[in-house]
Amino acid sequence: MYQKYNTEALVLGSRESGESDRTVALYTRDFGLVRARATAVRKEHSKMRYATQNYTRSLVSLIKGKRGWRLAGAAAMQNPGVTKSGGASASAGIGGMVLVTSHGFRGAYLASRHGVSMTAIAGDGTGMERDYDFSSALHASDLDSPEKIGRTAGERAIARLNPRKVTTRKVPVVFDPRIAGSLV
Repeated sequence: MYQKYNTEALVLGSRESGESDRTVALYTRDFGLVRARATAVRKEHSKMRYATQNYTRSLVSLIKGKRGWRLAGAAAMQNPGVTKSGGASASAGIGGMVLVTSHGFRGAYLASRHGVSMTAIAGDGTGMERDYDFSSALHASDLDSPEKIGRTAGERAIARLNPRKVTTRKVPVVFDPRIAGSLV
């Protein structure tokens, strides 16, 4: 008997496999980056068809088998007001530095880096607005959850809808914290 795991996931991409199957790349808070086999999801009557489309945030049921992960169920999660996804990504890397001086100093270090990001689009037609959110950390366990990233990106995109014009005037300028640090 295999253990079934329920978790939230962001569908990063997929690849067709066979006549109606698909291999799905998921980013989950519990397991990180997972590639899972989803059977019969390309059939029109499949309940998981829309929940496994690229850049969809879904509640998934995964089973770890002898030949890898298998997607047992998925349901798309909606953020009211968000009409589309502009994309999502997850990354992991390791890098280092070595420093040697002519005075005899030698030093080196290695560091890991992990990240997850998402862009949400709210509105429709010429009134569409987009915004993003991301999380970056040395350790994957320190990343914000994909749910929080998606929710924040959606809230920011929705907040941009229906902007109003301001008359010309002198006012203090307040920068968003995401870019304020780059101005110093």
